[in-house]
Amino acid sequence: MGKYSFDSSSLNSALSSTVATQWPLFGQGRPIHFWADKGLVRWEDERDDAAPHKKRGLMVWQDAAKRVIGLSEMVVKSSEDRRWAHERQKLQQFVTEMESVIRQAKEQGGPLDGASVHRDYARRRPTTVVKPTIVNLD
Repeated sequence: MGKYSFDSSSLNSALSSTVATQWPLFGQGRPIHFWADKGLVRWEDERDDAAPHKKRGLMVWQDAAKRVIGLSEMVVKSSEDRRWAHERQKLQQFVTEMESVIRQAKEQGGPLDGASVHRDYARRRPTTVVKPTIVNLD
């Protein structure tokens, strides 16, 4: 086992969620897990070569959707080449799982969605006060 071990505590907190697992396409390796949590898509990287500050993270579901669309297009374009059938199948399975994760995150609603966010934004918006003064420039 490497210097860093997989801490499944945050992943276990999302047991009721769908988990998408991205395996390396070529050769052996460790996966990256994605799941929905409070309207966000969280991820945890099991790879030993990942820096400690890059082992966990989160993104809004819209960014995750853009990435999945790109991967999906890659699967479609690679379908003409029969040499990569196994890798294409792994990638297609990941895309399908991620679509479920994104759908679940969207249904949960996130910290950036809803009327409460708009009210909070309006409340926190900086106010500009113009105060007229009389200045004698002579």
